[in-house]
Amino acid sequence: MKGWNIMIGVCLALLATIAALDFFVPKPKSPLNPAAKQKQLVELTDEAKQAKEQLSAESAFVSSQLWTENEAEIGPAVLTEVKTAATSQGLNLKSFRPQRSVQESRIERYPFQVNVEGAFPNVLSFVANLEAPGTRLGVSLVQCSALDGDRTTVAATIAIVAVRDREAKPAVVSKEPTKPATDKPAVEKVEKGVKKDA
Repeated sequence: MKGWNIMIGVCLALLATIAALDFFVPKPKSPLNPAAKQKQLVELTDEAKQAKEQLSAESAFVSSQLWTENEAEIGPAVLTEVKTAATSQGLNLKSFRPQRSVQESRIERYPFQVNVEGAFPNVLSFVANLEAPGTRLGVSLVQCSALDGDRTTVAATIAIVAVRDREAKPAVVSKEPTKPATDKPAVEKVEKGVKKDA
């Protein structure tokens, strides 16, 4: 009887071990047939292509938001953008103050502080126009306060920033535009006419 108990105990231990192995050890996957392998390869290729296209689109968008002009040209260009946006919303541009630039690796941030006065909805539209695609500007702070004795007008302090790619080469614009080849004979005729009249 004692031997039977030992044998039963050993069998139970073996069954428990087999059950544990079956539960914890992953079952080997069955090999894919050629058609399934081809389908999986096509799916992975499509996913990689989509990821590459998305990365390219995002990189192009980031590049479009960076300034490539010379440092001396950024301030006046930003001021022009601010004046245009303020005028379109009927705001009074009180001040435009450039701040100290900050270099971060290959980019350089040019912050500016703008103060305007006008109706609150117009100030909100002004901020939206500054951040519109194509301006290459970002708004980092907006503070509004009501003017004394005027419930319809607010004074707003707005912090904006332009980011310049320091490694990008600015485009060289020729000061003298190239004249078409047909201009030369016309100029000669005029000069001859002038000489003849003289």
